[in-house]
Amino acid sequence: PMITGIAGGSNGVAIVTQSRQSATQGVYTGKDSSIKDVKDLKGKRIGLGIGTFTHKCLIGVLESAGLKEEDVELVNLSTADEQLSAYESGSIDAFVSNFASLYDSLRDGSVVQIVDFSTHPAYTFFVVRRDFIDKYPDITQRLVNVLVRTQKWEEENPEEAAKLVAEYTGLGYDAVLELRSKVDLNLQITDEDKSQIEYTYNFLKKHDLLASDIDDLSVVYDDTYIKKAIDTVNQEK
Repeated sequence: PMITGIAGGSNGVAIVTQSRQSATQGVYTGKDSSIKDVKDLKGKRIGLGIGTFTHKCLIGVLESAGLKEEDVELVNLSTADEQLSAYESGSIDAFVSNFASLYDSLRDGSVVQIVDFSTHPAYTFFVVRRDFIDKYPDITQRLVNVLVRTQKWEEENPEEAAKLVAEYTGLGYDAVLELRSKVDLNLQITDEDKSQIEYTYNFLKKHDLLASDIDDLSVVYDDTYIKKAIDTVNQEK
């Protein structure tokens, strides 16, 4: 959404890497399915949000197994409820979803994971409008400082943080703890993050999912605020 939005004329810019999700996302099917690994997906119908980061991740997983996007049929289904309903009705054979949405089904064994996206992770970013940053740089910096302090507190108090997340999201406490173990919440915009932005841009362009080209991808992110925030918080007692 960040890249497609910028290509569509928005002036958003990523100032923090919100999360790197790999084992939290993957391809799933029912327990009685004949699909056991990625190669078994050839000729199958797969439900997912077309044009989203999970679409990109799926193509990477398929290519790693020697398959192409043309070897499967993609069905545009964005939510876990839609996907499960379509699977139960026989409209799809597998679906791309996330661990949290399927937690109960995974625990009771009715749904199984074929593969996770650890080799082709998904990245999410905290995006702010460029005109807001230019007008309120001090507020932007204070915001990022708070995010860094919050992350530090969460790392020092994982159980208390999990209780708060469980209460806020409605997920079970155990589900939150397991989900947290699968997510990288380092807020820095690393060189690998920047490489993934370029990879995602090229994917979207290849699939004709952009309203226009972005000539300079450095306009997509600004890591000055997170760098300063980390230095500021590290100096605090």
